[in-house]
Amino acid sequence: MFKKIYLLRGAVTLALTAWLALGQGAPATAGPFKDTDNHWSRVVVAKSYALELMKGYPGDIFRPEDPVTRLEAIAVIINALGLEKETKNVDYKNSGIRLPQGMFWGQGHLVIAVQKGLLHKDYVNQLMYGSPIPRQEMATLVAVALGNKIKTKGDPGKLSYTDTREIDPTYLPYVADVTQNNIMQGLGNNEFGPGQIMRRGQMAALMVKTTQEGWFEYGSGKFINGSLSASDSIAGVISITKADGVQAARLIDTGAVFYRDSQPSSLAQFKIGEAVTAITGPGGKVRYLEGADPSAKTDPITETELTGKISDRALTGNSALKIRDIGLQEKTYPLDPVITITDGVNARDMSNVTDGTYVRVKIKNNSIQNIRILSPEEIAGTITTIIPGYLTIKTDSGPGRIFSVNSGEIKIVKGGGRLAYSGLKSGDRVKIIAASGEALEVTAQDFTPSSSSVRIRAVDAFYGFIYVMNDNGDRREYEVEINAPITKRGERIKIEDLKSGDSAILKVGENGKVYEIEITNDQYATLEGEVTDVSESSGTITIKQVNGLSFALPVDRNCSCRDLTTSQPLSLGGIRSGWAVRISLYNGKAEEIRVTSK
Repeated sequence: MFKKIYLLRGAVTLALTAWLALGQGAPATAGPFKDTDNHWSRVVVAKSYALELMKGYPGDIFRPEDPVTRLEAIAVIINALGLEKETKNVDYKNSGIRLPQGMFWGQGHLVIAVQKGLLHKDYVNQLMYGSPIPRQEMATLVAVALGNKIKTKGDPGKLSYTDTREIDPTYLPYVADVTQNNIMQGLGNNEFGPGQIMRRGQMAALMVKTTQEGWFEYGSGKFINGSLSASDSIAGVISITKADGVQAARLIDTGAVFYRDSQPSSLAQFKIGEAVTAITGPGGKVRYLEGADPSAKTDPITETELTGKISDRALTGNSALKIRDIGLQEKTYPLDPVITITDGVNARDMSNVTDGTYVRVKIKNNSIQNIRILSPEEIAGTITTIIPGYLTIKTDSGPGRIFSVNSGEIKIVKGGGRLAYSGLKSGDRVKIIAASGEALEVTAQDFTPSSSSVRIRAVDAFYGFIYVMNDNGDRREYEVEINAPITKRGERIKIEDLKSGDSAILKVGENGKVYEIEITNDQYATLEGEVTDVSESSGTITIKQVNGLSFALPVDRNCSCRDLTTSQPLSLGGIRSGWAVRISLYNGKAEEIRVTSK
């Protein structure tokens, strides 16, 4: 049983990860768990999964009615502090803390709980860690975790539940804290249910509520509220216009869950202009989207957000910050007496906020209440798509990337001068400084049309990209213009006819795309005739020319076969005797076979 003697108040922020579930789940369908479809908690369970607050069990089940143990609840709070990594590294055997007997997991969580003031060192060994946690004890843990974030302390004398007398006096003030601040609620019939155990479905509801309403910092930044301004269910992209007018464009995660009016839905059923709430996960991708309740409470802590660089720290000290926003405007803001500083995972302090540091701050009543230290990255590539709110690039290293853009704030430079967002275009070569999926600065590079000799390494005909290597061994990727002429020995060919190993001359335009390709391979020969035999097993084709000569030709394993009468590709085994063909040889092997008539 929890006792006040080992529960201490401590100021924390909240995150929640895997320990609450003792198994691994990987649901990938709308409605992430099979056993919550008809359960009251299905929406909050889906949200908690999208937020990475709670996981399921093998077989895509959640077990919403299973109890939550005391150790699991403590692990929730420790994860809420962003200290999960520390629990894995702690040397609990030499910590000087006596732990309960028989534990097979969670020792590090209890040690960290003591070190952070959540548990009393002298009484941890008495913890009945494997027993279900009653609601009054869960209320106490939440209140202790929130600490000074609960500005208005509860009054036990004002509790009016019919079972108030059943609440242990040890936990009474904490129950008052969370219920009178609308953090935790009763069970109906004006009962709190102090001795009733917490269920996993109830835990999901509590954690989603506290995160969504902004009581805890972790996870609150994953919510995007606004109206749906663009949606492409085929490309898997949406854009949401937030209340301040900023466009938030996001890719849809492959396992995303959709709800409208608390019912399972699909992206195609959402309407432009509809109020929505999105939850994002790794890479900023949307993992959950719902038709938002117009009366839903938005984050009570944040009024405005500002992203920029810190400057003049020596002058502002620890009482204020001067921030140069992305638009190069500078302003000094006072710091709130109770300020939270994180790097998105771990707590930090003012010593980590130095000149040149990129930060995202939350400002209320003109005072900074929260500072998130950003870790910017620089990416070079070619713009492939631009729409209001986001742009995508094909990076020089290969993969595509999508970035959200605040067009009113982003700094864009080209040739030493400022450029409007509308001045960027598909094909522009750019360097982007980004953090957490948002483009902070864009430098558009001047590009001179060029011609170069290369050897083709790979071809992506579907997306229109080629991968090449020049004589110096440098490798590059290029997008090929849709109608770019590709010639081989004077004849037009298609991009899918290009092969690894082809020597070519590329002509690259100002937009960085290839606008002409000429294959320059030598050691080529061409034969025409009538097919007399095809052997897939030996990889040969035999033809007879009009002059009566026959040739049995080995076929390269990467040979391109195409029926010119239908413009359809063929396999070697699909070629029939009696057909007229034209065969291109390279180093004596059939590299291309074209059926000219049947």
